[in-house]
Amino acid sequence: MLALLRGSSAYHLIPNEEIVGEAIKNRRQDLILATKGGNRFEKGKSGWDWDPSKAYIKEAVKQSLKRLQTDYIDLYQLHGGTIDDPIDETIEAFEELVEEGVIRYYGISSIRPNVIKEYAKKSNIVSVMMQYSLLDRRPEEWFSLLEEQGISVVARGPLAKGLLTEKPLSEASDSIQKNGYLHYSFDELKQVIPSLKKVAHDLSLTELSIQYLLKNSVVSSVVFGSCHSWLAAFGRRNGITLIHWHSMYLRRCLYCAASKGIKEKKMSLLIGASSL
Repeated sequence: MLALLRGSSAYHLIPNEEIVGEAIKNRRQDLILATKGGNRFEKGKSGWDWDPSKAYIKEAVKQSLKRLQTDYIDLYQLHGGTIDDPIDETIEAFEELVEEGVIRYYGISSIRPNVIKEYAKKSNIVSVMMQYSLLDRRPEEWFSLLEEQGISVVARGPLAKGLLTEKPLSEASDSIQKNGYLHYSFDELKQVIPSLKKVAHDLSLTELSIQYLLKNSVVSSVVFGSCHSWLAAFGRRNGITLIHWHSMYLRRCLYCAASKGIKEKKMSLLIGASSL
């Protein structure tokens, strides 16, 4: 089984990299480890500053290695980015880290088409993390470009804040009930979601939502929220074994996901640290 653990230096309110590092220290060789960098924090200062400079990226990796208790990271991702960034300098930092053996691959986490296109053209990124679901199919516009370049998509938000699960729509957040979700009003969601449930009678809405994304050859991994009872059922139906963690605090910091792997096309379960 493949397990991928993901953290980020940006989730500073929760020591997620430290938690993951402690959890995996005796089985590091069995896991694919991913984390992110690019957000600089200063003690005594609220929020963070965006810093994609070569100097900071290389320093941030060293700090992540220390917190994760490992000497290499499988996938290191730029946590955001704008077209005004020193992109060539950032790419140079990533390439040097690969040459040094500190990271094996690198990617970006971005929803900005111009940034994605620039990295696809100039760099050796292997993945782009972006929001993608049955209710947000905007990324599909870029799939052909990414596939041509051999770049995988790591889809986040595939269950659209729980709208694409078995949770009743009446239990949606106050914000969604008032403002809807993306370009859908709440009244439109009341029509769209039941229609999706009719598409595949042998699948739950959760399974349909995840399987739809994974059927796209460019999508390697689908990352969703905290574990629920339906995840175990999804695993049983798809031949996936769920890893159980004994720490309640660690469980609260985990996300779970279905994946074909960043490089491999083998169905598996991903477990990783994320913000609460």
